[in-house]
Amino acid sequence: MIRLTEIALRSKSIVLLISFAIFLSGLMAWGSLHQELLPDIELPFVTVIAAEPGAGAEDVAQQVTVPVEQAVKSVPRLEALSSTSANSLSLVIAQFEYGTNIKEAQRAIESALGQATLPTGVEPRVSAVNINDQPVIVAAIGPAEGADPAAAAAIARTELLPSSGPSRVSRPPTSRAARPSDSSSPWTRPPWPRPASACSRSRASSRPTS
Repeated sequence: MIRLTEIALRSKSIVLLISFAIFLSGLMAWGSLHQELLPDIELPFVTVIAAEPGAGAEDVAQQVTVPVEQAVKSVPRLEALSSTSANSLSLVIAQFEYGTNIKEAQRAIESALGQATLPTGVEPRVSAVNINDQPVIVAAIGPAEGADPAAAAAIARTELLPSSGPSRVSRPPTSRAARPSDSSSPWTRPPWPRPASACSRSRASSRPTS
């Protein structure tokens, strides 16, 4: 350390040039940084939602959730697996290692589910958790009293969806009157159901990283 100090004192010009070069390198690196107000964040989560209308939570767990879990466990780089079974609905959340290609993992899950034995009519929907898919504004429309809810849904799909604003139009299982969008309304929830909302059974499992 003393020798470095002596060299720096003897060669002041070289020290100044090195300091200036480091300063210029820092300016160039700062200018090349990519800054975004809303960065594209890809979370290593994939959800599998499957509906079995009319089935109880226990039947959904045995007939839908268990086969889906067995199929998802065969996908590489799986870190943790959690599932929730409710009346008529099964939700399985797969967590992968950070750095996993989620699109490839999603395709692998879809392929594995194609080999799973599920009840007739049950078609699992596989989707990746993407923060960018969260809506900025959620609006709901409903039919007038005594009108057909299907007609209101048809208007939403044929008139609202083709416009440049909405990204998705969906019809809830039960018709409700139009209401303003607020944080406590169920219309402002994410596109996947929340396990804690109306679920009667849940379990979690994990396995060593493969």
